[in-house]
Amino acid sequence: MAEDYELPERLVTEALLKDLNEGKIVASEVGATIPGINAEKQQQYLLELTQEYSKGKLELDTFFQAVAAAGLNGDISSDLMEAIWLVWLQPGVKQDELGELAKECIKKGKLSRRAVMELGEVELIVAAGQAPNKLGLEQRERKIFTATFYKQDK
Repeated sequence: MAEDYELPERLVTEALLKDLNEGKIVASEVGATIPGINAEKQQQYLLELTQEYSKGKLELDTFFQAVAAAGLNGDISSDLMEAIWLVWLQPGVKQDELGELAKECIKKGKLSRRAVMELGEVELIVAAGQAPNKLGLEQRERKIFTATFYKQDK
């Protein structure tokens, strides 16, 4: 049962969402303006932010403001891509919007192309603008796989 699991406390609360959307929380070059987000909680924070974005509770600019305000300035590519991918897999999610989020994250340098290509599914890679279409990407994957594993020595 759900009661048997100790779920972590939510980091992205309704009060935080309200303050972010009203512009009360802004990023600072001095330090984090959202306290309590450290390396251990980074994955959970990014996942919760991505979930709230997919529900329409955060605008795109507000999403980036929340990332910056938490002081997440290092390499967050793999954690961010995993968050986008996990939300992508949830039923009823608007996958086009998540693709746009991934595209904008790449443009702003929060997400690397490599992370998208390594961690994303074909549809997510295409939605993020990293491949022209699904068919072309699958053909390229097949060609590389065949060349790598079935090369004959003569």
